[in-house]
Amino acid sequence: MPERNVVSWNAMVSAYAKNGRLEEARAVFDAMPERDVASWNAMLTGYCHASLMEDARELFEGMGERDIASWTVLMSGYVRIEDYAKAWEAFRRMRSDDGLLCPDRPSFVAVVSALTGLGDVKLLENLRTLAIKTGCEADVVMGTATLNAYTRMGELDSAVAFFEAMPEKNGFAWSTVISALARFGRLDEAIELFDRDPDKTVESRTSMLAGYAQNGRVREARSLFDGMPVPGIVSWNAMIAGYAQNGMMGDAMGLFERMPRRNNVSWAVMIAGCAQNGRPGEALRLLSELHRLGAVPSHSCFTSAIFACANMGAREMGRQTHALAIKAGAAKNNPYIANSLITMYTNCGDGEEARRVFGQMRSRDTVSWNALIAGLSLHSMVEEARVAFERMPRRDIVSWTSIISAYARTGTGFEAFELFQRMLRSGVEPNAPAIMSILSFCSNFGATKLGLQVHSLVFRLGLDSEVFVGNALVGMYFRCGCVDSFKVFDEMDERDIVTWNSMLSGCAHNGLGREAIDYLYFDPV
Repeated sequence: MPERNVVSWNAMVSAYAKNGRLEEARAVFDAMPERDVASWNAMLTGYCHASLMEDARELFEGMGERDIASWTVLMSGYVRIEDYAKAWEAFRRMRSDDGLLCPDRPSFVAVVSALTGLGDVKLLENLRTLAIKTGCEADVVMGTATLNAYTRMGELDSAVAFFEAMPEKNGFAWSTVISALARFGRLDEAIELFDRDPDKTVESRTSMLAGYAQNGRVREARSLFDGMPVPGIVSWNAMIAGYAQNGMMGDAMGLFERMPRRNNVSWAVMIAGCAQNGRPGEALRLLSELHRLGAVPSHSCFTSAIFACANMGAREMGRQTHALAIKAGAAKNNPYIANSLITMYTNCGDGEEARRVFGQMRSRDTVSWNALIAGLSLHSMVEEARVAFERMPRRDIVSWTSIISAYARTGTGFEAFELFQRMLRSGVEPNAPAIMSILSFCSNFGATKLGLQVHSLVFRLGLDSEVFVGNALVGMYFRCGCVDSFKVFDEMDERDIVTWNSMLSGCAHNGLGREAIDYLYFDPV
C-alpha cells in the first residue's frame, strides 16, 4: 500500500478488534500518526466487546473528542457486563458534559437496557419524555426496547397499555407481551393476545409455546410446535426447554436428538436441564460431546456444567470443566463463569482455588464477593470469609446475611450480634435469614431483651407472616424461658411441622407438660 490514510488505519484497528485480537489492535492504534474520533471509537468498541471495561474507561477518558457513538459504545459495554449503574451514569454525563449531543436511537436503546437492569420505572418514564421530545419514541426499535423494559420490570399493565398505543407493532412487540403475560401467570390474556396477532409470526408462536410450557400445559405447547409449518431453531429450543422445565428430560432428549441442526442455545438448554433435574453426569457428558465435535461451548453451557459439578461435589470434573473454559477463553473475563467456579470450588471444600479464581477476575461485582463469602462461610472457613467481607467495596443484604449466618452457625454469636448491629447502622434492612440468625444467637445466649427488640423489628419490616421467622421466635422465647412463645404461636397465620416441634419441645424443656397436652388438641393440619 503506497500511502496509508486515517481510514485505512481505522480499518486495521477495527478488523483486529472485531476478531478479538486486541493487542494487535492497540499496537496499530498506538502507531497511528494521526487519529480521528472513529479511530478512538474502533479501539473503544474492541475493549467493550471483550468486556474489558477498565481499559475501555481509561481509553474513553483520554479521548480529546467524543461523538454520540463514543458514549453509546461505552454505555453498551457497561450493559454487556451488567453494570447498569455505570451505564446510566455515562448517559447522565453525556447530557451534562456534552449537552450539544442529542441522543439518537442507539443511545436511547442502550440506556433503556441499563434502566431495565436497574429496575427503575420512574427513570424510564423520565427517559420516555426525553425520547418523545427528540422524536425517537415513535421509532419501532425504541418502542420495542421500552416495551421490553416494562415487561422485564414486571410492570405488565404499563406494558400492555404501551403496546396498545404503539403506532407500529412488529413481531418482536407481539411476542414480548405474549411472553411476559404467560411468564407472570396471566396465560388467558396471553392466549387472547396471541389470537389477535394478525401475522402469528414464528416469534409469537414460540412465545405462546413457551408460555404454555411455563404454566405446565406441555401438551398444548407440543400441539402448537407440531402445527408450525417450519419450526425454527428457536422454536425447537423453546420446546426442549419446556420439557426440561417440567422435568420431562426423556422427551427433551428425544427432541434434542431429532433436531435438524443445533446451536449453542440448544446445547445450553439441554446441559442446564440435566444439571437442574438431577442428571449432572449427563450434563457433563453433553459438554464433553460438544467439545469433541469441535464447537466452542457457550458461556451458559460452561455455567450449567460447573453448576452440575458443584451439586455433585465433583471437584475433579469441575477442574476439567474449568480447564476447558480457560482453553475456550471463557473463564477470565466472564463474571458468571467465574462466580460459578467460586461456588463450585467452595462446595467441593477447595477454598484456596476459589480464592485464586476470585483473585484472577478482571472485574468483580457484588455477586462475585457474595459467592466467595457464602461459599467459604458454608464450609466453616469463617475467618477467611470475614477477611473477604471486610475488603468488600460495597455490601448488600446478601453479603451481611452470609457473614452473620456464618458466625451464628459456628456458635460465635457475639460476632454475629456485632455484625447485625453494624448492618442496622449502615442502613441495610435485615431479611428473614438475617433475622433468623440473630434469633438463634438470642436463643443460645438467653438474650431475651435483644430478642424483644428483634421481635419489634420483625413487625416493623412486615416479616411476622413468614413461618420460618415465627418458628425462630417461638424457639427463641422458649429457650429464654419466656411465655411469649404461646402468644407468638397463637398469632401465627401458618404453622408447619417445625412450629409444632418447637412448641412441644419448648413446653417439655420448661416443664409445661400440661400446656403441651392442651396444644396437642390443635389441628396441626
